[in-house]
Amino acid sequence: MLQLGDGAQGVNRREIDLAQSDQVAQFLEKNTDQISAIFNAAAYTQVDRAETESRLCFLLNEKLPVQLAEFCQKQKIPLVHFSTEFVFDGSGSNPWHEADPPRPINVYGESKLAGELAILRSNAQALIFRTSWVYGDHGKNFVNSILDLAEKKEIMKVVDDQVGAPTSALVLAAKAIEGLKRAQNLARFPTGLLHLCNSGETSRYELASRIIAEARRGGRKFAVKEIVPVKTVALVSNALRPLNSRLNCNKAKTILNLSMPPWQESLEKYILKSAL
Repeated sequence: MLQLGDGAQGVNRREIDLAQSDQVAQFLEKNTDQISAIFNAAAYTQVDRAETESRLCFLLNEKLPVQLAEFCQKQKIPLVHFSTEFVFDGSGSNPWHEADPPRPINVYGESKLAGELAILRSNAQALIFRTSWVYGDHGKNFVNSILDLAEKKEIMKVVDDQVGAPTSALVLAAKAIEGLKRAQNLARFPTGLLHLCNSGETSRYELASRIIAEARRGGRKFAVKEIVPVKTVALVSNALRPLNSRLNCNKAKTILNLSMPPWQESLEKYILKSAL
């Protein structure tokens, strides 16, 4: 959760247990006068564990966004919330539009969809950015997991039938801030859903190969000798995964003039930075 006043203040789990609504309420009440907007990047993102930890998943992915949206609506300040392509079932091969009917196929997707709907019902000024395959310095994500596994395993199996756009958390955050500023300058605040991710598409298998190749080019050494493409159905997991994670981002471009760089460009910068 990011607080914006004269500057920006990040709030992490060591300061507030975001699953405890009373702690969130106390923080908001204490800092009301300094808060001019809220960015909610907090979420329960352990997709497999969500199948057995659904209560905690919904606390963070639905109840927390509702609480923040209601606060923003009362204070007449904007909320920027991040959601996911997991609200869709992953069928077909066309990029998903904001108007496409969501049909989540796992608990995580259900909880994120519930959060979206609750925010929209709150009547708060809210930009809800759906994105995909986010990676960054913090937390568990596909890029960091591949780098870790490549150091330990000689043979890696990676699915080649899940397709989407790897998205840099750093670039996404910058574009979201830019988008909010533009939204506030419009005659009417464009509350609603917007898709925003790095441009282009790739499979998980192709992405893993690119990650390791870029890291090796930067001088990093790995144990891995072979990356084996497999189908999603061949892997055992608690939760189903959408195969088609493509998102159509034209609406964000049209309304807020937001566009993201190619995924290859952002990934190369991230890998180079992590090697330093």
